[in-house]
Amino acid sequence: MVDTLRQEGSDNTEIEVKSALGGYPRSVVKSLSSFANRPGGGTILLGLSEDGGFSVEELADPAGLAQSLVDQARKGLDPPLLPDVEVARFEGGNVVIARIPELAPSLKPCRVRATGKAYVRGYDGDHTISEQEEEVCREEYLASLVALLKQLLPRVLGEHDRVRPGQRAGRTRRERGAEGI
Repeated sequence: MVDTLRQEGSDNTEIEVKSALGGYPRSVVKSLSSFANRPGGGTILLGLSEDGGFSVEELADPAGLAQSLVDQARKGLDPPLLPDVEVARFEGGNVVIARIPELAPSLKPCRVRATGKAYVRGYDGDHTISEQEEEVCREEYLASLVALLKQLLPRVLGEHDRVRPGQRAGRTRRERGAEGI
């Protein structure tokens, strides 16, 4: 993963790198939102210096950074996220790795609670979502509902077709007797 970033010379659509020498970076919340709104989600790496060729930084409290990220994902976003976060040894130091899952279409867009803004990922950055992109979120949600209905309707209609007019569907509890217990 880091080798690819080093070859490209920057982070990309799927991976955001943040320096954490000064503590937890406040800008992480935008990346959390954008990855939750991105197909396939994304990964945030804390503790690498993009300016230093993605070299490992000496983090004072990697576990605290990991907890801050989870807290922000849970309390700073709507809907809340639950990223998969770990502290990993890498090139002699610690790096916080956070995998952010894509939200279900019915929950998009993911917004920053403090501002009400939602973000999308664009190569090496997080950008405020446009009205057209919000419309795409709604359309994707509706398309997922239509797909679900197409799966369910044949079952429901098949059950309905087996019942003749004036006939009840299924037997009553009394008719089933002990077999219904």
